[in-house]
Amino acid sequence: MKNALFLVGIWVGIILFAYGVVYLPPDRMMQVERAGDVETVDDLRGVSFPLPAGWAFQPTDAAGVFLPPVAGIEAWAVRVVAKSADEAVAAAWEAIDPCSSCALPAAVSSSPVGGGRDGAVLVLAPDAEGRTSRAVVLLLGDSALVLWSRRAAAVDLPARVEEGMARIEGGFRALELAPLDSSAPIGLEPIDLPAVDGAASAPVELVGPTPPAPPAPIAP
Repeated sequence: MKNALFLVGIWVGIILFAYGVVYLPPDRMMQVERAGDVETVDDLRGVSFPLPAGWAFQPTDAAGVFLPPVAGIEAWAVRVVAKSADEAVAAAWEAIDPCSSCALPAAVSSSPVGGGRDGAVLVLAPDAEGRTSRAVVLLLGDSALVLWSRRAAAVDLPARVEEGMARIEGGFRALELAPLDSSAPIGLEPIDLPAVDGAASAPVELVGPTPPAPPAPIAP
């Protein structure tokens, strides 16, 4: 009997450990691929992320708006001018204006963003209406990308929604722009000049301003 209980305990421990690894990453920044996630690109802000099944995303000029499958959570993506995580959070708060009657809540914790990205994850204190916010900040030199999520007070979200938000955070990445090829020649496209006296026209490539003609020689 004791052996049977011991074996059952081992199996329960293994199952709980596997659940914790896959579904409950300790820093919420572990990206777990799931069937149904759609890689989504927001060209206005230069960012990509996995969008879980049941979620929608609406890009606007001011911010990209995430539309979750249930009420109780809101999320936005913004790009702001900032050189630090604190500056980025303050600028994002002004950009999305999530609570016009509230002051920006203080950060209660900050941790590295992880995943090979430069930035931080800030958890903010509850605002005047009891809602808690979390900001994933990617630092990009003179600018920053911010994924801002806010949860309503006293609301227990379904596990699938929490897991979906965690996957969005884990896959939230700045788009990589192709570097400028400095070896490529810089010039204008060839154009066709009209034919003169029946001669066939030929393409001429303009590569810069025409140098001035030399001055006429002065007669002695």
